[in-house]
Amino acid sequence: MDAKRELFQKLQQDILLWQGFKPVASGKAERIGLGEIEDAFPGGVFPKKSNP
Repeated sequence: MDAKRELFQKLQQDILLWQGFKPVASGKAERIGLGEIEDAFPGGVFPKKSNP
């Protein structure tokens, strides 16, 4: 079961990268006070602006 979970997590990360998601270095994410809403986003980071 761990192999399936690892594969699923890897696919999630790959899809996010293909969509242009840029992971934030740990400890460098700026919280904006949305609590659980922020936690629902990848890496717990709420998107604040787009960079075309």
